[in-house]
Amino acid sequence: MHTFMGTCTYTLVEVCNTSQVTYFKVVAKNEERGQPEASYVRSVKVYLPHDTELNEKFVSEDCSQTCECTSTGSVCHPKTCQDGYICTIYDFKRDCYKASACLDYPCLNGGTCVDSRDHNYTCICKEGFEGVNCEVEATPKKGLDTKWIILIAVLVPVAVIALVMTIVCVCRHKNKKYKHKEGNLTLQQTNVPYESIRDKQQRQRQTRM
Repeated sequence: MHTFMGTCTYTLVEVCNTSQVTYFKVVAKNEERGQPEASYVRSVKVYLPHDTELNEKFVSEDCSQTCECTSTGSVCHPKTCQDGYICTIYDFKRDCYKASACLDYPCLNGGTCVDSRDHNYTCICKEGFEGVNCEVEATPKKGLDTKWIILIAVLVPVAVIALVMTIVCVCRHKNKKYKHKEGNLTLQQTNVPYESIRDKQQRQRQTRM
């Protein structure tokens, strides 16, 4: 049996009938299971006064036959499930499927079921849900959002580079200023006599006069 959750709606469309039973195409909607819309063919015990042609293949209830609707009824052929396969409905379609825990749709709220080797399963939950079967609404995590983390990661290196460049420029400016002052330094006082060039030039002018 297929397990449903939430609100499910069905639409029956007659596809063909036999002398014993009428087959319908079932269009089902079940958004909670991650199956927005799907369809499968199955038999129901309803008799209608008219027939509908549709060349669509389907499998009998016990998967012992595979059939196709024709203008004269259903044409069936023997069918057998392989070892390790079971007859069930999966993804709204009856057929032989490999035995798996995912066949029961254990993952809720649109989660994706991944089969494991140990006959177990893992649910990959959609955003906003958590838990083994994605049955719990995730609580908002406290802390910075991803966009703020990215913004900080970009701005911090830029700020560091700008600071380093500022320090380099200031050091270069101070170095140039120091060299300029050094070029204008006057002679320090020493015991060696010296004469100022300016004073010597003034004396020479006075002598000429």
